[in-house]
Amino acid sequence: MGEPARQLVCRIDALPTDPLEASAAYFAQHHDGVIAAVRGQQPPPALLVLTVPPAGSDHDGWRRALAGDLARSLAPIRCNLIAASNAHYEQALLEYLEGAPGVTGHYLAAHE
Repeated sequence: MGEPARQLVCRIDALPTDPLEASAAYFAQHHDGVIAAVRGQQPPPALLVLTVPPAGSDHDGWRRALAGDLARSLAPIRCNLIAASNAHYEQALLEYLEGAPGVTGHYLAAHE
């Protein structure tokens, strides 16, 4: 059996600005695809990182809950959510998570 893929990144490029609408849109339009992408990898990835667009702190609650729920339901795969205001910050978060084997179930945001 081969070595697991180190990191699977699933990108969500756009979500509504209202937190409840954004959460509903994620589940209606993206959740099943994210789960299928993870389960479709053989061997499964060691880490799933879901990237979402930057948003105000009023989105933090549903994003933290999603990260925790994904981590519990997909264990032992580590799952985290990130939001970054530019490609440099996103890459830094991805590199951090790849090298942090104990970090799972978290929402991390990086912005100016």
